[in-house]
Order: sequence, then C-alpha cells, then structure tokens
Amino acid sequence: MKTTFFSATILTLLLFSLGKVQSQKSFYFVPDSALERSELMTEWMTDELILDADQQRVLKQMNEKYAERLQPILMSDASPSWKLANVRELFADRIEETKGVLNADQVKIIEERWQLWTVILKSSLAVLKDRK
Repeated sequence: MKTTFFSATILTLLLFSLGKVQSQKSFYFVPDSALERSELMTEWMTDELILDADQQRVLKQMNEKYAERLQPILMSDASPSWKLANVRELFADRIEETKGVLNADQVKIIEERWQLWTVILKSSLAVLKDRK
C-alpha cells in the first residue's frame, strides 16, 4: 500500500511539476485510469505550452499511448525503485517523441521540466536505496 501511494505521489509530482494541479483537485490527486491521466497531461500541455489545434491533436494521441504504457508499471507489484526507473525511461522516450511536435520555445519549457523531473526521480531513487 505504501509502495503504491509513494509511486503515485511521485508520478503526480512529475506530471504536474511539483503540484501544478487544478484548483478543484487536491495536491495528492492521482488519476485512476490511463485515459484520465492522458487527458490531464494533454490539458496541462495545452495550458503550459500554449499548443495550437494540430499540436493538441497529435499530443493527445501521444499522451494516450504513453498513459497506456504507464498503467502496467503503476499497477505492478514490483519494487518502488523498479517502478521509478521504468517511469523515468518511459518519460525520456516521451520527451524525445514530444520534441518532434513542438516549436523551439515549447521544447525549451519541456526540457526545463524534464531537468526538474529527473532531479525528483534521482532523489526518489536515492531515498529508496537508503531505506534498504
């Protein structure tokens, strides 16, 4: 239970850049389904990156694909360190694919977020290793 909550909390931090969650939702809100997760990510990207209609359409499909790939990782009974490592790998793939759809200014924002997310993941993995 703690493992799932910890993984979900880390994912929430990653997806919403340390708590940029809609005001009607609590900080610890974690989407239950892959579809809901992809919709929230698309909404965040639309607002944060100011996407045009074509970008929004393409990234919506991309977010759905990656949310589906993320679901089994989150639902796995594997160790938190395994989950975090796999989430990190999945996010790296996602960032690279996303860059092909964005303009230079949008890529800069995504790269800044990725650096932040990487620090969070590394810190989380270090904490997990220290607990062993």
